[in-house]
Amino acid sequence: MAVVRQECGVGLRRGSFRNFDLIGRDGLNLVDYWADGPSTFLGIHSQGFPNMFVLVGPQAPAIITNVTQVIEQQVLHIVKIVKEMQAKGHAVVECTQEAEANWVEHCVRSQPRLACSDSTRFGLRAQNALYPNSVWSNYNSWYNKRAHGKADGTIEGYTGSFNTYMDEGIMAIGLDGLQFS
Repeated sequence: MAVVRQECGVGLRRGSFRNFDLIGRDGLNLVDYWADGPSTFLGIHSQGFPNMFVLVGPQAPAIITNVTQVIEQQVLHIVKIVKEMQAKGHAVVECTQEAEANWVEHCVRSQPRLACSDSTRFGLRAQNALYPNSVWSNYNSWYNKRAHGKADGTIEGYTGSFNTYMDEGIMAIGLDGLQFS
């Protein structure tokens, strides 16, 4: 059964994704899966949630880029996936755990102003160590909100540029990291 759901709003993992149950393989709820922070592949896929495509979700370049451009490229990526599925008779697509872990690491390590520190998912967490008193670190906003609404400097989105997302993300990776069945 195909289901299309549109949610609007901000909050990365604490926003609109909490307004409904998105259940993946083995009854796993997306909110539970992201309890320690969002974990995606290209900001589009999460392992354990087959055939789920999130546009401008967590770990997609939506914080400091032109969102329209991001949506366009993500839709083209999804169209490529659907065409591949149709051509080869596949009904299911899902990212691999390795691809997701590599993308999370890329999100954390790709920006020189972010430093890795203590552990969350895959042992990585982005903190603005170079600018601890900056707006990025201290302002209580949708992009850095943590449990109970307290900002701790953690930025859970992708802070790279659109060009970096294209060059090191969607265009470079293509369909690698996806499993079809």
